Amino acid sequence: MKKVLPFLFLFAGMFAIAGVLFLFVRSDSLTSKVRSFDWRKAINTTLDEPVVDVEIPV
Repeated sequence: MKKVLPFLFLFAGMFAIAGVLFLFVRSDSLTSKVRSFDWRKAINTTLDEPVVDVEIPV
């Protein structure tokens, strides 16, 4: 168990760091100079064509 515990802490720390960085990028708390990708502009909320219901024959 003593051999596994450091690796467990390592993976837990890496997961926590990745989660915090994801929240920073996702919440736009970083400046645009640091952030390389804008999530809100990447999601297209307008549709080019109207949605048409298509019935699939069974």
